[in-house]
Order: sequence, then C-alpha cells, then structure tokens
Amino acid sequence: MQDELARKGIRGRQVALFLLRRLRADWYSDCALVVDYGRPPARTMLGQVAVSGFYRRAAGELRRLLASGKIRRVYLVNNDSLLTNHVIGWARGRTDCELVVVVEGLMNFQDIRLRNRQSWRSRVKRLVAPLLGLSWSPPDDHLSGAFDPRVAEDFV
Repeated sequence: MQDELARKGIRGRQVALFLLRRLRADWYSDCALVVDYGRPPARTMLGQVAVSGFYRRAAGELRRLLASGKIRRVYLVNNDSLLTNHVIGWARGRTDCELVVVVEGLMNFQDIRLRNRQSWRSRVKRLVAPLLGLSWSPPDDHLSGAFDPRVAEDFV
C-alpha cells in the first residue's frame, strides 16, 4: 500500500486510515488520521458491543471526511464492513472520487457472498448503520466490492 501511495504521489498527511486489522508496518504513523480498531476481530454478536466505541469514532470521522468534499481516492478492502459499505454507497453518486479495492487476502480470490456469512451480521448492520449515521446496503455480489460498477478496474 505504501508503494501505491508513493506511486500516486500521495503523502501521509493526505491520508485518513481506518484500521480494522493490524498492519505489519509503521508507514501509517505519518497519516493525517488513523482510527485503529486496536484489537483482534470480534467474531460474535456480543463481541461487537466491546468495539462500539471504535465504530462510533470511525463513523463520525468518516462522515466528517466525506462531507468535506476533499476525498478524491478511496482504497478499501471489502464491501462487508459498515464503513466501507457506506463509502461505496456514497461514491456511487460521485464522479470526482476513485474507488479501488485492495487485494489483501484470500477473500478476494474466493467466491464469498452474504450467503457465506453468519446471517446475524447483515441484520445487525442494517440496524446499527443508521444509529451511526451510515447507510447500509447488503452487497449483492462478491463481498470484496471489487465488482461494484463504481470501483476502478485496476487493482493494487
């Protein structure tokens, strides 16, 4: 990712990073904003309660950034997160912002759709998203978001 940002001439102070997983590098310490999940993924419904503070902060920062009108490029890892799903929905009505799905794991190469996830996840997201001021539209294709018409065709 660091190489891609450098290739595009994007400096750390121009980057807002929402970390849902630990990165094995420290390049992001120069970013203008880092909102860090800060723990292993919560895989149960009860586990989501423990990370509600992260989602409140992340949703607020994301809404503020999107409202600023300064977002020109978004790199996201999937369309199954409350945050990334909201960004894809926001970008569908825009022509001044590029969306790129980052290939960061096996999920991108497997046929993973909502039917492959625990059903409670989508139901909870549909309820929680409006409480956070976010939109939620269940993905109708691959959960990576790579096949959404709004996503740029070149992968990182």
